[in-house]
Amino acid sequence: PVSDVQRAVAFLGLDTVRSLVLTAAILRSFEQAPKIPGFSAERLQAYTLITAKVARRIARTRPDAHAIAQECFTAGLLHDIGKLVIATSFPDAFAAFVAARAAGEITSSCAWEREHLGFTHAEVGAYLLRLWALPTAIVEAVAFHHEPGRVPQRGFEIVGCVHVADALVDGCLPDAPCWQGVTRTEGEADLGYLEALGVSDQLPAWRAIAEEEARAFDQRLN
Repeated sequence: PVSDVQRAVAFLGLDTVRSLVLTAAILRSFEQAPKIPGFSAERLQAYTLITAKVARRIARTRPDAHAIAQECFTAGLLHDIGKLVIATSFPDAFAAFVAARAAGEITSSCAWEREHLGFTHAEVGAYLLRLWALPTAIVEAVAFHHEPGRVPQRGFEIVGCVHVADALVDGCLPDAPCWQGVTRTEGEADLGYLEALGVSDQLPAWRAIAEEEARAFDQRLN
């Protein structure tokens, strides 16, 4: 039996408890998000959870990234929290974005956001996480999960795992009704970035991981 926080931390581990607390904070943010046609905060939550699982598994396939697997999970869980901030604070602009995206008028989410808002969901999400005093590596991964090449190449780290997971999960999600309304990413991993790090040959194996996690989630829904 676990009756206090100290026992919970000892039993589950500090990283797991931290992820649970962050998940609870995200759920509270979902409750505050206004109703926007074509957008579902619950579906976005499901998408980020799958991305987090895939990012963690990708890290565990790499000897040089195995130790940061839990941080990859946390960063994957939070990588799109900036969308919730925009949906809550700028609902009209976000509604316009969702409508344009659904109409096929947007090829780059970040480019649209910079033009119409002056910042991207990745940037505002990273800013929020910095205010929450999360580790720099997680903040960095959220800030650059669409543009990993902007991070000095120190190796295949958290930003790389989250970038690949985000792109692959987006590319393999089934076109089922449960996914309608998810604001999708570009769905393409940065091959130049991965080739420079010498890991591009791992993409087929990582894609298989993403497909497995997406299928497992879809089966649970059905």
